[in-house]
Amino acid sequence: MVDRRPFLHIRDVSKTFTIGEERVEALHHVDLIVDKGELVCLIGASGCGKSTLLRIVAGFETPTLGDVRVYDAPITGPGSDRGMVFQDYALFPWMSVRQNIAFGPTQKGLKDAPDIAGKYLEMVGLSKFADRFPYQLSGGMKQRVAIARVLANEASILLMDEPFGALDALTREQLQDELLEIWTRTKVTILFVTHSVEEATLLADRVVVMTAGPGRIESDNRVRLARPRDVSAPDFNDARRALTERLTSHVRRRQLRTAA
Repeated sequence: MVDRRPFLHIRDVSKTFTIGEERVEALHHVDLIVDKGELVCLIGASGCGKSTLLRIVAGFETPTLGDVRVYDAPITGPGSDRGMVFQDYALFPWMSVRQNIAFGPTQKGLKDAPDIAGKYLEMVGLSKFADRFPYQLSGGMKQRVAIARVLANEASILLMDEPFGALDALTREQLQDELLEIWTRTKVTILFVTHSVEEATLLADRVVVMTAGPGRIESDNRVRLARPRDVSAPDFNDARRALTERLTSHVRRRQLRTAA
């Protein structure tokens, strides 16, 4: 029997922070459904609340209004079903690559934690580096470890906060390809924050454009391009330009309202 409940449902979420005596609304009535196995990118200018929304889904922040549900069960805090991958890797520096990846299964008391780590070491191509420490790895390798650590914890939702933003262009392209391969193999649901329209067009099933002041969804756009995608192809550039127009149009509208 097919479960027709929304897999991940962000329901009318608003978030307000108090900074000194000032109240700042970071998110305003955000509503979004992500189907199981989808890869959805969030794009928008700095300050539009992308990372805040991701942290709410992770359970690190509590919404001021609304809630987030997985199969109709409310998220009330962090959980092993959701794994976060940060731009700065967030690895344990005193643990080897293998130990970092095995951390979640070990904490659960799983006797096969080493085997689980080995499986994901192989998936991200780091079996030969299993006994290295984070300081001995390149940035791209560290990010592979971070992804493998989340997957080893059997997360069904992978939350990625600009994970490739600090990498050089060549490494970034390589990891984009590897992420798509991992996603195809695991069918994990991915919510991916990026500033790059090209990256979003390359990776996503859907691209959600957010606007700032406060953060809200401007548009939800399905990318109707077959995979693998060629960033130099005319249809790819048409899709990228359309998303760029979506991303910048609200800025022009705001300027016109201000001028008026």
